[in-house]
Amino acid sequence: MLEQIELTFVNRQSISKEISLFSFHVNPENFSFNAGQYMNLGMPHEGKTLFRSFSIASVKGTPGSIDFVIPFRKDGLFSQYIYSLNQGETLQAKGPFGSMVLDEVNSENIFFFSTGTGIVPFRSMLNEIKKKLQEKKTVYFYTQQQDPECVPFLNEFLLLVNEFSNFFFKIFCELCDNVKNQEYFINTQLLNYITEISFTRADTVFASGNPDFIKSLKGDSIYSKGKPQCIITD
Repeated sequence: MLEQIELTFVNRQSISKEISLFSFHVNPENFSFNAGQYMNLGMPHEGKTLFRSFSIASVKGTPGSIDFVIPFRKDGLFSQYIYSLNQGETLQAKGPFGSMVLDEVNSENIFFFSTGTGIVPFRSMLNEIKKKLQEKKTVYFYTQQQDPECVPFLNEFLLLVNEFSNFFFKIFCELCDNVKNQEYFINTQLLNYITEISFTRADTVFASGNPDFIKSLKGDSIYSKGKPQCIITD
């Protein structure tokens, strides 16, 4: 049985009406993670502990601190629990888990595809993405978002756009008229766009988000113009 880790709630920062960034303190002496991994967060319920999985949002480099992006759902037991936490209260967690990590990928072209909060584990990889860009790898970062005004961590990704000419960033949204940073928005579905990409064996794809989206990316029909060497999912 995996040993449980105690997390101490620090604060909550609203990203949108239904999504918040939760920050916790964790003992740095017995905890470490790889960017792209996730954890199971626990809540007490009827004498037991129920666990829900969430991607780690933290960028490595701040020992003792760990962040998660958690949506609020009115009918969700876990949402009601975690959104009612007070500063200093604790919860139990397990992990980290997952092998969706960037460090060992050496492809010339790296694609990141995400939907909604699936962008979160890729935010955790910001330092690793920057390292690949410095190594002259080409990075394509495409995300499907429902609300163009509430793209998580948008400014952090735009910093990479401004710093690196080999970083290509696009937001796919069907309600993106008259929004800021209009040049980064495309008014179509991400999956439709992916079907037009001519992948090669020099390409690696990372994908995170809606299960149906991930299922489509694992199939062959979407890659009519060529299939990437590797597809890595959360």
